[in-house]
Amino acid sequence: MRALVALLGVLAGCAGVATRPDALDRLAIREVLDRASDAINHHEWDRLETTFASRIVWERRSSDAWRLDGREAIRAFLTGNEEHIEVLLYAVSATSIELHDAGHATARSTMSEHIRVLETGATVHVVGTYTDELVREDGEWRIAHRTFVPRYEEDGPPPARLWSDGAPTRSALDGIVGSE
Repeated sequence: MRALVALLGVLAGCAGVATRPDALDRLAIREVLDRASDAINHHEWDRLETTFASRIVWERRSSDAWRLDGREAIRAFLTGNEEHIEVLLYAVSATSIELHDAGHATARSTMSEHIRVLETGATVHVVGTYTDELVREDGEWRIAHRTFVPRYEEDGPPPARLWSDGAPTRSALDGIVGSE
């Protein structure tokens, strides 16, 4: 009984703790970035577009720089790449959010992406920094300008196994006695 009373006292004390006034905005911004990453992982371009502001720019700043202006240009780039590469993993993490005012924010994240080149089967691991400028449109946070700066790329061998619909399409163990 004493333990229960002590626990209730702790919980009652926590109820009075004030939260950051911008906590909901920060959570909403993180949700937008997570939804965008999930959509890229699953090639759900319609869903990805819901994370974009009405005017969107996506660019890469490097020796092989590119700039995409508008949703149509971004979709054309992504669908065109599907003929040449497969995104095996795309993840943003370690996100730092700066709220400028009620309608503008900047988020900086580390991005890690594993890509398989369809022609050769080889993989590339890309790591870099995304800086996203976000705006509030129709009450929702959306990405207005996305800038990627690569830090490094690493070539890799083809994956040992790839799964499709829960089953491996091939295995490093294929052909070995006892693996059938």
